Amino acid sequence: TEYENKISEKISSILKNKFCDKNGRLRISATNLNAFYQNPANWFFEKILKIQKESMEVKIIDDVFLGIIYHEIIKRLFTMIKNSTQYFEYPENKISQKYVDFIFENTKDVVQNFPESTNSQKTISTLTKQIILSQEKIIYQNLINLLEEFLNYFNGYMIKSIEEKFTMNGEPSEYYLEGDIDCVLLSPEDKITIVDFKTYNFPDKKTDLQIPLYV
Repeated sequence: TEYENKISEKISSILKNKFCDKNGRLRISATNLNAFYQNPANWFFEKILKIQKESMEVKIIDDVFLGIIYHEIIKRLFTMIKNSTQYFEYPENKISQKYVDFIFENTKDVVQNFPESTNSQKTISTLTKQIILSQEKIIYQNLINLLEEFLNYFNGYMIKSIEEKFTMNGEPSEYYLEGDIDCVLLSPEDKITIVDFKTYNFPDKKTDLQIPLYV
């Protein structure tokens, strides 16, 4: 019908404006690919129609906020290391005091000045701000614990890049892949290792497409 055709044309227009470049090529990211692969209907409702799931649960602190804070501090630390030694320092299997001091200072800065400290466009309420401030010591300790575990795995590795944007042409040429890889390391044996930081949940290897896409 004429009404259905108009809806179809409107949806096509939104898809082109949102997910295609100026040459009409489809822009594919790991985030959208994962969401579409796991549930195309939900992806369509949320990304195109902007319909959000209704929830009775009240969350004062959004997990996204904490993820942004953790990512910012890790990015700052790894950028500092990359620009100085390039290699991780882990003398006698202990975290370098330089790293500890850096995490302490930057946790304080990022938390107390959030969201401006992360260049985030998100807005937060005064109550949320106060609760985030109360989490400062916990965030700091979690980052120390993370770094200790991280260095147990990657001592001696070199940092190649931090949150570097990549693009790759697809086959056929009607689409291309894009993304921001959290961290790329080089092992002592010159092997590339891709690291993606997650705040809480470990991805399902059978359904999550992010790391395979980056590889």
